[in-house]
Amino acid sequence: MIDKIGNYVYKKFGGDIEYYVKVFLYYSEMLITMAVLSYFFNNWYMAIIGTFVMNIIRFYTYGFHCKKLENCVVFTNIIFLIFGYISMATYKEYLWVAFLLYSCSVRYIWIKMPLELQDNKTIEWHKNGFEKWISIITIISLIFLYFNLYLIVSTILWSVIMVAILLFINGREGV
Repeated sequence: MIDKIGNYVYKKFGGDIEYYVKVFLYYSEMLITMAVLSYFFNNWYMAIIGTFVMNIIRFYTYGFHCKKLENCVVFTNIIFLIFGYISMATYKEYLWVAFLLYSCSVRYIWIKMPLELQDNKTIEWHKNGFEKWISIITIISLIFLYFNLYLIVSTILWSVIMVAILLFINGREGV
C-alpha cells in the first residue's frame, strides 16, 4: 500500500518527494503501531518517554539503521516492547542497576559517537549536543528520583541504554 502511494507521488511530483512521503508514512505506521501495542501491553510511558529520549540522543550519535523501512517498523516496536518490560521489571528493586548501566552506556556512547556526521556538522558539534542533552536527561532523572517517580526514571535510563545497544549492533550488517 505504501509503495503504491509512493509510486503515485513519484509520477505526480517527482523523485525526491517520493522518499519523504514514504518515510512519513512508515514513521506514521510505526507510531500508530507503537501506540496500539503500548495500549495493549500497558507500557505507554516507554512509547512516549522512550521515543523522545531515544530520538534526541540518536540525533547526535546516529546509531543502527535497518536497510528497509519495513524492518525498521518491526525492529523499533519489538525493541520498545522489550525495553518497556525491562524498565517495568527493574524500576523498584533494581533501579541501581539501571543507573549503573546508564553510566556505562553514556561512556560507551561518548567513545563510539558519532558514527556518521550529519549535514556537514563537526564531531565537536555532535559531542557538545550529546553532552548538553545527556546532562539535561541526568538532571531530569535525578529530579524525578527525588519525587519518587521511579518508573519514569527507569524508562529514561533504559532509553539511553537502548541507544548504546543500538550503537553496539551498528557494526553488523543491517536487516
